[in-house]
Amino acid sequence: MRAIGFRGWLLLAALGVFGGSYCAMAQTGETHVAWACWYDGDTGVLCLLQHAPDDSDGASAVAATSTYPAHPLPAFARQIRESPATLTDQPVRIPLYTVPIDMDTVRELAESVMCGRNSQCAVAFGRNYAEAAGTLARR
Repeated sequence: MRAIGFRGWLLLAALGVFGGSYCAMAQTGETHVAWACWYDGDTGVLCLLQHAPDDSDGASAVAATSTYPAHPLPAFARQIRESPATLTDQPVRIPLYTVPIDMDTVRELAESVMCGRNSQCAVAFGRNYAEAAGTLARR
């Protein structure tokens, strides 16, 4: 399991909050990348890729249609956003550094980190993996 350092997460959170990147499934169009995320019960969020196009399905097209700020992202954050298929079966941990009080804020953090502004990306957030993955299956 890989993790981004505190500065990387802080940068991603700031970009998400100040960039207006509240990620949800696109109102029109199709979701190409889907993540199941859940609170680990301690001080982190775990996310597991559920669907992403491989190169033959147009992964580069998803990256090309995504709108990212001109600021450089840490290498692992770029991998999450631009090459999510490389993280298949590898949980991504988002550290929280404290016990959360408001789970809606934690869900928004997970959406911002995993999708940014990509309207073709979705995050299902649940109390555990089964709940999050089940939410994606029902969409």
